[in-house]
Amino acid sequence: MADLIKIKVDFHIHSSEDYVETVMEKEKLPTPEEYILKAKQLGFDAIAFTNHSTWFDEDKYSRLAFENGIILFPGIEMCVSGKHILLYNFPKGSWIDSFEKLRELKHDGNLVIAAHPYFWAGKCLGKELDKNISLFDGIEAAHFFTGWFDLNKKAVAAAGKYGLPLVSFSDSHKLRMFGRNYAFLYVREKSAKGIIEAVKTGRVENVLPPMKIHELIRESFSKLKYIKYLFGESPEEKFIRLNSPKG
Repeated sequence: MADLIKIKVDFHIHSSEDYVETVMEKEKLPTPEEYILKAKQLGFDAIAFTNHSTWFDEDKYSRLAFENGIILFPGIEMCVSGKHILLYNFPKGSWIDSFEKLRELKHDGNLVIAAHPYFWAGKCLGKELDKNISLFDGIEAAHFFTGWFDLNKKAVAAAGKYGLPLVSFSDSHKLRMFGRNYAFLYVREKSAKGIIEAVKTGRVENVLPPMKIHELIRESFSKLKYIKYLFGESPEEKFIRLNSPKG
């Protein structure tokens, strides 16, 4: 890989620009500015802000990112047929709510990653990943695991079974989680095109440390808020119902 460039990346980040999280969930998230400055401090080369079902405006922060040597890779965490999928370099404003629509818009110039597919949340892909595997370019290994509790094992097995790269991102909602899990890519050029080509060809090196017990407990408590949505409409589901194209 002598002729390739090694870059440090995290392509699953939620910020204060995430409408579902900040307005509907009423969660206080770090600002994009905080993430960009932290990314420079930690030696990142590229990051992606992946709002829930809403497109992030990279142009709004492009100057700050450029001044700090950070590439803003365009992404979104879309709810596709009720399941969370990370989409990158798709046409801005696209409403991709089904696997059929995703199949229609997918091409060589974009990237589709299975977000934490085997975790317990109802919006995780689970068996739908296997059913629609031809749509995916990679599988995410999530931060929420430790030595004796590891739901990533299925993700590792699926990546091996289907010959797809495993990619480690932070799924950060707090600055304390950002910079903990990430990946190195070996790219031919520092651009969206170079990033996509590196992932699709499996030139990925993951940094995926298991959580310590106190970290696992803290993150578990932070996720308890989702219990109240088990038997009712969640803010994300309400947002989708109110904003999905009619007809």
